[in-house]
Amino acid sequence: MRWAARVIGLLAAVFLLVILIGEVVAEVTGGGLEPTYQDDTIAGILIGVLGVIALAGCIVSWWHERLAALLLFITALSLGIHIGVYAH
Repeated sequence: MRWAARVIGLLAAVFLLVILIGEVVAEVTGGGLEPTYQDDTIAGILIGVLGVIALAGCIVSWWHERLAALLLFITALSLGIHIGVYAH
């Protein structure tokens, strides 16, 4: 069970990182010509921070399960709040 959780967590974090990298590449190559609003910028930064916290939780899970569980719980809770606030 522990190994399954670690592998699934790392796959989810890698998937999130790939999405974030793809967004940056799309923004740089052609999508950056549109005006950005401050709310969109703040939402993007918050998603990036949540992704980093989730990745840290997945890395920490290899050594300290309780700390990792706390980090991932905080990330999931924060993501739910983020979606509730910024979903249009």
